[in-house]
Amino acid sequence: MLGAVLSGGAGCSATSGYRSGDGPATVVAFDVGTGRPVWTAELEAANGASTPAFGAGLVFIQTGRSYKSPAGRLVALDPRSGRQLWYVVTEGGVCGGADALGDPPVIADGVAVVPAPDGYIQGIGARDGSERWRTRLAGAPAAIADGVVLVGTQTAYTGLDLATGRQRWSRSVPEAAWSDWRPGGRAFVLGVGSTFVVELATADGFSVAALDAGSGRELWRDAVGSVDSTARRYVTAGVSTLAALQGGPMDSPHGQATRLVGRDLRSGKPLWTTEDLPPNQDGLPQTGIAADGGEVFYASATGRLVALDARSGAERWTASYGSGKDLFVPRLTVGEDAVVVRRGTQLSMFEAATGAQRWSTRLDSSDPETTAATGEGLVLVPRSSRPCMPPVVGGMGPG
Repeated sequence: MLGAVLSGGAGCSATSGYRSGDGPATVVAFDVGTGRPVWTAELEAANGASTPAFGAGLVFIQTGRSYKSPAGRLVALDPRSGRQLWYVVTEGGVCGGADALGDPPVIADGVAVVPAPDGYIQGIGARDGSERWRTRLAGAPAAIADGVVLVGTQTAYTGLDLATGRQRWSRSVPEAAWSDWRPGGRAFVLGVGSTFVVELATADGFSVAALDAGSGRELWRDAVGSVDSTARRYVTAGVSTLAALQGGPMDSPHGQATRLVGRDLRSGKPLWTTEDLPPNQDGLPQTGIAADGGEVFYASATGRLVALDARSGAERWTASYGSGKDLFVPRLTVGEDAVVVRRGTQLSMFEAATGAQRWSTRLDSSDPETTAATGEGLVLVPRSSRPCMPPVVGGMGPG
């Protein structure tokens, strides 16, 4: 196994909490096949960094300056060298929008969509950072499907044409599960094929609904109960299957029990359900999920990594990725024929087809709310000098 260590710069240790001082956020690239470090990019004027995204042959990262500031940047990097090619100024949400539960920038068909200063939404040419369009609209871009950008607030969704920024439709959604403690805080939203998947807040926990991308029409909705996790709760396998972490209702004595449920994406019909997923040592349902092609993957709190057939739920393989003794939610990334598990400071890569472990490395810091990204033969790991974390209920958030 490889034992590479990230070095230099301030960070948030998995055990020591926040370190003092400000410094640039960084992105470290590893070779997906060997785990060897390839390059490290320092992001100027940034303390917070989002999960990276690949598009138009480049790497994109949303950054923010501090927890209290809405100012940030969308930064484009050369995947071969990590060199910064261009950036545009963004403004929206905490840390310039980089604290959307670690969500990557919204990019498709050569266009990146960002919250711009003065209440605008901008479409940016992904290759050169030039402005394609802008429209004044409250909310934050959350997903793209079938040439439509979904922009959301706490009470409504709007569909914008990706090529022109023109409004295609608007839908009032009073129960949209968007955070009320930060402007434009995102709910869990996915865009795939011609469908958006959105999360709704209910008295008994949460529901999930599918919207037609072209019209905003609701196709179906169903309850998913209470799931006590800030990690990803929904993934799509291809354009046909939605997998969701589901729990019991909030008033249930078994409300912490969590299962992974597969559904037909267009109808909402359940296809399969796992057994109860094991909690961590504190009884919390810390499970990471991801999907690619015809498979769904989950990493349970006990250190077990499992691959399932997306349509039948049949188990294809299982592997072990760690001891399961820490409290971090495992973060899964799938791509490049690899399943990458990031848990705390441990980063491990498994073959997607067989579950065989190829390499593992330990990082010197970990951002709990960001996920590694795969593409262009690389595994990218973002690291913040002072991670943009939400306020603790009943306490103070980081300054």
